[in-house]
Amino acid sequence: MKNVIIYNQIKTTYHGGKRYTDEKLIRYLNCQIDWSLNLGWKKEDIIIGTNFDFEYKGIKNYNLKNICEYSGFNNFWYGPLELMENGILDDDFWLHDHDSWQNTKFDFPQFNGEIAGCEYIGTPQWNCGSIYFKKTSKPILEYIVSLMKNNPKVPVSSDEEWIAFCRFDEHSEIRNYLSSINTTYNCGVTHHNLRYDKATKPIRVFSFKPDKKSDFDVVKNKIDTDLLNIFKKHKLLGDNNMSNPKTAFLIFGTESSSTRFITNCFIKAGCQGSSDHDQSIDYEDPTDDKVVWRRSFPHKWDDPDNFPYIIKGTIGWPDTNSMYDRLTNLGYEVKVIVCMRDWFACSRSAVDIGYRPHTNTMEKAYDNSKESYKRIFSFINDKNLDYMVISYESLISYKEKYLNEIFKTLDLNEVQDLDVRNENDKYYL
Repeated sequence: MKNVIIYNQIKTTYHGGKRYTDEKLIRYLNCQIDWSLNLGWKKEDIIIGTNFDFEYKGIKNYNLKNICEYSGFNNFWYGPLELMENGILDDDFWLHDHDSWQNTKFDFPQFNGEIAGCEYIGTPQWNCGSIYFKKTSKPILEYIVSLMKNNPKVPVSSDEEWIAFCRFDEHSEIRNYLSSINTTYNCGVTHHNLRYDKATKPIRVFSFKPDKKSDFDVVKNKIDTDLLNIFKKHKLLGDNNMSNPKTAFLIFGTESSSTRFITNCFIKAGCQGSSDHDQSIDYEDPTDDKVVWRRSFPHKWDDPDNFPYIIKGTIGWPDTNSMYDRLTNLGYEVKVIVCMRDWFACSRSAVDIGYRPHTNTMEKAYDNSKESYKRIFSFINDKNLDYMVISYESLISYKEKYLNEIFKTLDLNEVQDLDVRNENDKYYL
């Protein structure tokens, strides 16, 4: 069995294209190599495929040429196909992300078909952080990569949606070649308890970011002490018992739900940021310890394909995964502020604006709100994030008293003399 990691740096934030600085990524790769050698892997069986130069302890990268330029996630699949085509991968192999960690020695799993992965359990989708390929899987991998190459404008959130299509859709030609295996082979922090309970012990692979406190807290009592020491050696562990002094607040809500007003309140309370549609954080890395980043759902609907951190080919749905990846890469703990407003008043406000084609009727406005919050809470759940809901109606009633109670829990400054107007009355009175 080969131990394979693929990582290509590309010039886009879409689909995790640029998620890690060079320094942090190198520390992750060095850590993976030290731990793999500690577990007894031979150097020639540790395969690192990248589009940049890398070498550590005599293990040098294989330079990849077949790069997916529009999606970082897709390169996870492009890379092994290129290595198989070049004769580098000629054995069964375990392909995994740089933050999926072997927990104990194990043999290649037994399964039907050609490629195997582990389900989230909370959903039937695979978590694609650790995938297992038989040496005969090349035709199946060719099908997957061809699907991704030929459909760059399909608005999927990640490679996991492509794999779900391949596993479940009646038009897929490879459904019978993809098998789910026990979650011991990929036990991550999303839906962790469900995955851990279903897993055969000892766990073969844990997936988590050691430098992210919420991840580390889930697994810290389940992993090997030697691995902890390797994390410390490469400065990936940090002080995981201390709260992160850097916090990024993502202000999310459907259109007309008061995201702009709430963002301005966070700025008054001490956060760096802007409430405009165009914000400096979209283009420049923030430097303050507390920052705020606003997105309405949708955002920049009039020009979504030419605006950063928007899912291309949609009406302007924010690319929340890429926003999260960038902030965590910069060392921020991410918290989500969900703006809520009476649905009738919120929808009427959107309709009254008149020129937005996706909310120019009440039916469209209602549907837009429902889809918005599905996306917001799906993101929160997927990343296991701390969040808080701010009610526009409570803000009308209690003004800064209400908001300051929230700011107190978020360690922000108090605000005074808020000019909060009741914009709901006109739709009822």
